[in-house]
Amino acid sequence: MKATVKITDLTAALARAKTLVSRKTTLPILGGVLIEALVDGETLKLTVTDLDNYLVLTVPAKVNVEGSVVIPCVRLQAALAKIDGEEIALSANTKNVLTGKSNGMRFELLGLDAAEMPKLPAIEDPVEQSFAEGVLSAALDRELGAVSDDETRFVLCGVYFTQTDGSVRMVATDGRRLAVTALASYKSDGKGLDVIVPTDACKQMACLDGGGATRLRVTASQIEASGHGWTLISKRIDGNYPNWRQVMPPAGGAHRFLVDRTQFAEAVTFAATMCSANNMAVKLQLDGKTLKVLATTPDIGNAEADLSAEVTGGVLLAGFNPEFLLNAIKALEGPNITGEIQDEISPLRLQDEKTVHVLMPMRVS
Repeated sequence: MKATVKITDLTAALARAKTLVSRKTTLPILGGVLIEALVDGETLKLTVTDLDNYLVLTVPAKVNVEGSVVIPCVRLQAALAKIDGEEIALSANTKNVLTGKSNGMRFELLGLDAAEMPKLPAIEDPVEQSFAEGVLSAALDRELGAVSDDETRFVLCGVYFTQTDGSVRMVATDGRRLAVTALASYKSDGKGLDVIVPTDACKQMACLDGGGATRLRVTASQIEASGHGWTLISKRIDGNYPNWRQVMPPAGGAHRFLVDRTQFAEAVTFAATMCSANNMAVKLQLDGKTLKVLATTPDIGNAEADLSAEVTGGVLLAGFNPEFLLNAIKALEGPNITGEIQDEISPLRLQDEKTVHVLMPMRVS
């Protein structure tokens, strides 16, 4: 293998690839990156895997001789970081030794046979959807805060993609909060999506989405997402996602408020300074005219913030986890947030034009 590549391009690709590489693995091949110089003469292909996820990245390059080798990802990235040059010439011999030369500097890294790298899973008879640039990453940023990390409830450890009435929705919940985001797909095969995508794969997609449209392909066991210069393949989560519509409160609660998003977040942050491990609740107080955010903890103190808001409905006092409340506020967009709640024991519905966040109330005195 012989190829020349820009150091900045290769370093950026290795930084992304390293997120799937484990330093503690007992299988050396999983700590490596498969580097393939492709016969088209213009591309280096990098592949890494943790056996649950496979990430393939392409980097523009001038390829003189095709070939492949597996090299320790972290070591290669560290060597490149110390080279002060624009391009590097890479070559690999039959003993799987990678040599790099640039600007009077030279290194050799011992590698492994490319044949030892696990093969990419086959994507057969998939359901396909395509999304415009940035659509998936923006939606995932709104959803990931509500995903569960409780592995005993494995179906909640991911984002649920579902398609009904021609629109695609993402759903995430941990049983105490719920996030639902609607997004438009501009190209579909008409079969419809119904898949739970693991959290790690969603985080990768959120970072990779950019530079062009993103295509999703879903089979009975795998999910493939691909875009400009990248492909991610992950195992899907098997199981039936809970009926999220049953816990989604309908629009039009008895109590409603419209408040500045930034001021609301600041008020919740301020009130939360008076919370403790035994009293993790901030209270929203409505009286039909004003909105207050307050917290009181015995032996600590109290805090209260009055907000300028449009409020309708009668008197209400309801408590919520401040972390969950802040995550929801920050996930939404626009200058203002709409909040609706039926009564003190009902969930709070926060929303903007694309996303609805639902928070279960906490018992307050």
